[in-house]
Amino acid sequence: MSLNTMYYFSMKNTEIIRKNKDDITKLLDIKHYYYFIFAPTLCFQLSYPRNERIRKVWLLKRVGEAIGCTIMQAYTSIKLPKISNCF
Repeated sequence: MSLNTMYYFSMKNTEIIRKNKDDITKLLDIKHYYYFIFAPTLCFQLSYPRNERIRKVWLLKRVGEAIGCTIMQAYTSIKLPKISNCF
């Protein structure tokens, strides 16, 4: 993410806070809470940067990594006890 993009989102959040500084209930909604719970980040923001489209190659790589890790974990949990019994 470029510095300009980070500055834009920072200023956008600041503007939203300034508009609603008198009534905090307008600022945070239950949908913000649920989004933060199910897609946690290091810091909470009112708006998150998003792409206009889904990058299919990137998504396939991440799905492949998840499947690969799951297979490796299953393999080691099955084979490792058999190897340790040999010693």
